[in-house]
Amino acid sequence: MYITTVYETTGLSVTIDIIDLSDNSVLVNGASMTEVGSRGVYKYDFTGYDPDNDYLYITDAGEDLGDNRYRYMTNEKNLDKMKETIDAYLDLAISTLNGKLNSMITDIASIVTDVTSILTAVNTYLDQKISTVGGSGNGNTEVTYTVYDQDDNLLSGVEVDVRADNDVTADVVASGVTNDSGEVTFYLDSGVTYYLWRKKSGYSFTDPDTEEVP
Repeated sequence: MYITTVYETTGLSVTIDIIDLSDNSVLVNGASMTEVGSRGVYKYDFTGYDPDNDYLYITDAGEDLGDNRYRYMTNEKNLDKMKETIDAYLDLAISTLNGKLNSMITDIASIVTDVTSILTAVNTYLDQKISTVGGSGNGNTEVTYTVYDQDDNLLSGVEVDVRADNDVTADVVASGVTNDSGEVTFYLDSGVTYYLWRKKSGYSFTDPDTEEVP
């Protein structure tokens, strides 16, 4: 098996020591390495290589290279062990990450469900308030107006327009729809008489009705 090392400098006299890590015995001491072409890469044919053993390779390019003279390497078996360790760590990290992601997805789904429930509750509340209040206006007095049919039954779903003048073409100052109790609430000015026009499919009304706000 060829052991290679790279110095990126050509023409060096590189030697190699090989140590068996099982007992720290020196198997090769100061053997010369051969340069591969003129590429700054050097090789040594380690004929005693045993794939079941762990080795340390130390190459020496001489004093002229100063701190860059030595290279330290280990054999493929150690690299395989390192790879196995790294793979095991990565598997554990990926498994942990997947677990956290799944937990986050579950949490997000729960949050979405909670938000949906809250929005539904808010919409229900608003619908109830709209159904209860059902009207508008900018006055200083809250006025609840009730609509009955010809048999004096409370009538829901009646559209009511409020005007300050007895004129159907006058501006509408408030409007709303009666709730299940036949009521609609307006906010009108006190001391003013208002005129109300009512409308619902299938019903006829004698309009306008009048409402004097106390």
